Amino acid sequence: EEARAAAEHHLSEACRHTDAEDLRAAISRAREVGVANHAVDSAEARLEQILAEIARRKAASARLKELLKKPFPGTDASAESCQDQLKHLEEAIAQANTCGVPQAEIKVADELLAALKSLRKRQEALKAIASALESHNVEAVKAALSEAKDCGVSDAELALSRQALQDLVDA
Repeated sequence: EEARAAAEHHLSEACRHTDAEDLRAAISRAREVGVANHAVDSAEARLEQILAEIARRKAASARLKELLKKPFPGTDASAESCQDQLKHLEEAIAQANTCGVPQAEIKVADELLAALKSLRKRQEALKAIASALESHNVEAVKAALSEAKDCGVSDAELALSRQALQDLVDA
């Protein structure tokens, strides 16, 4: 009777935690000493829940790692490919947070996400410059150049656009 009470207590405690191996051992011991079926059944349901959580966490972690292995799009990458990578990474990070993936893994993905967002902003800024130059609107070109500079586009990358602006002003 004392062994059954101890096994039932251990089973109850193991159900409160997420250690699948400890819970398996507690279930096995509970069966050996004749703990009530409803308690064992409940523990087995909890074990299945824990195993499902572990599987989701592993899948979310694997998805993050898969996305982190993808090559970083260059500045010449299409806006769509950059946007797709952003979307997939945001979804994977959200899933990883929900599933309890370690923060160290998520941090790396967050850093890549920030870099991709920065790249996307730079792409949009360069596109805005091209559009403003096509419109021959001096003020729009100046505003687009300023925005591009704020987005981290280098002076070297902006040199041709500045020259085109000067040509517009001189014309």
